[in-house]
Amino acid sequence: MKYYASILALLASKVNAGDPLPIAGYLPGTNVEDHGAIDRDQAAMEEKIKIKDDANFLLGKAIYEAGGNSKSVATLTVDALLVAISKGAVVSGSSISANVVTATAYTDYDVGATAIDVKYTPMTCLIGALDQAIADDPPGIIQDGCFALSGNIRVDGVTDIPYTMALDDNKAKRTLQGFSTAVESKMSEETHAMYFNNYYGAWDYADQITQAAFSGTATSMTNGNADFSAMTHVGREQIIKKGIAYMNVFLYAMHEYESAIGKCEAFDPSLLYNRDAIHAWDEGVAFYTGNMEDVDGSGSGKLVYALADKRCENFGTCGADGDEAEGTSQVNLDIIALANAGNADLLALDCEGAAEKMALIQSLMYIPLVQGSLKYAWKSEFASDEKGKAEGTAFAHAVLPMVHEIDETAAETIYDNLKADSTATSAADVKAAFESVYEGMGITCEQVGGLLDDAGDYIDGMEPCITKCTDKGQGGKNAFEIAGMGLSINCGQLNGLDAAAKMFACESGGAEACPVTCGGACACTDKETKKFKFGGEKVTCGDLSTDPDRKKMCKKNNVKKACPKTCKGWCFWDTPFSE
Repeated sequence: MKYYASILALLASKVNAGDPLPIAGYLPGTNVEDHGAIDRDQAAMEEKIKIKDDANFLLGKAIYEAGGNSKSVATLTVDALLVAISKGAVVSGSSISANVVTATAYTDYDVGATAIDVKYTPMTCLIGALDQAIADDPPGIIQDGCFALSGNIRVDGVTDIPYTMALDDNKAKRTLQGFSTAVESKMSEETHAMYFNNYYGAWDYADQITQAAFSGTATSMTNGNADFSAMTHVGREQIIKKGIAYMNVFLYAMHEYESAIGKCEAFDPSLLYNRDAIHAWDEGVAFYTGNMEDVDGSGSGKLVYALADKRCENFGTCGADGDEAEGTSQVNLDIIALANAGNADLLALDCEGAAEKMALIQSLMYIPLVQGSLKYAWKSEFASDEKGKAEGTAFAHAVLPMVHEIDETAAETIYDNLKADSTATSAADVKAAFESVYEGMGITCEQVGGLLDDAGDYIDGMEPCITKCTDKGQGGKNAFEIAGMGLSINCGQLNGLDAAAKMFACESGGAEACPVTCGGACACTDKETKKFKFGGEKVTCGDLSTDPDRKKMCKKNNVKKACPKTCKGWCFWDTPFSE
């Protein structure tokens, strides 16, 4: 089961206290249930297109464009208003099932307005483009909680206003398509959005690719064009569902982190509570994760969080140390820890600290996209079928702009091998191209891992690369003081901390002094029980790590051969501060 044992008590207290529900171990400061519900649109759309025919592709396209699960809003037709209504005013009335409906005014309405939009409580009225034929999880339309088609509403409990409406006046204001079509208006000055626009030459690149996949046509952009005219529904299904989750939703999650930093920097500290910034940060986590992952990450979602857990099983990067083939991915464990730390920074008005967490989160988010590209590059070369080839194309489209920003030649290599109409794929070339830009992407060989076969062994040619450790494990050259603690440690001692303490130390000065160590490339590979002879006695690497004469002992060749990393100060099996 995927969960975070150290915070289970906190999760329980959150639920019992009626606070916003945790998101896969993240503790939000505001309610973002309605935002996380976008994963149900993704699930509903996938339910349609998996049937793989034109009719169901059209139904899936309708859900993509019109949604139904997130930000559900009713448009009520009224006589000319006699009093103004303010945004957020409580609007109540009777539902289709004759129960009380409570909503809020979507914006300000002046005297004389003849129509008003009201936003429902999340998950109470779901219409949009949903269909009752969709399976129970996700459900189809929910209309019992929608306003009756005619009646009276009360505003803030005092004003009676007659209204009428039709059932299809219940629409979703947040859609999967909107995440792409809103990029230019909302993100044109944001770093990663500019990477994508620089490459594709279109802010709405994701929607253009998705629409071409729905219709089986070709795109017309500056770079990265895709021609789906020769693909059947089998391949196009993969482009659509992966493209939407890993391009549309992916970039919007990044946007919310950027938005949080901007709101933090613009915040008036005299107001004390930095709510708008925290809410945007919470939205970033909600769009990365989705509601279907549940409070502890044990669910089965549809967005990038779910992808990271799938790919870690393929690449042996699950668990806190990123060396397991099952469980929660190291990517997700790190992102959730960083998100919680960033939330705390925003609460403390530490915008710079939150921005540092954001940069780390954004780099980590690319890892499962790289892993997906590598996996399906190999499948395209050695086990080719239309489905696998299309999956490689989808992953490539999601990560190519980041690669292009660092090295145009590497991006061209990846594109040529994984584009929709490529005639041949070289997994080795794709792997080499990605590995050449890891440093620029802010990720390491060890974080990406290597592609495993069914027996859990690395596939020939797909083994993980090795990041050269250029930090010094001992001595004062790379020593730093952990901010706020007055504790000075070196890179080797940093490497000996447990995962949580290491992350804290890296965020508190370690990343500058020991960048490669913080990136995971200076791991201890010695075995604690490995024995060697010294002074006529058998000694282990574990003994050596805490021996005050370690440096003297390591001058002996047999000691250096048995425990090379320990001799260089990288290995500690007890507290690294015992020296």
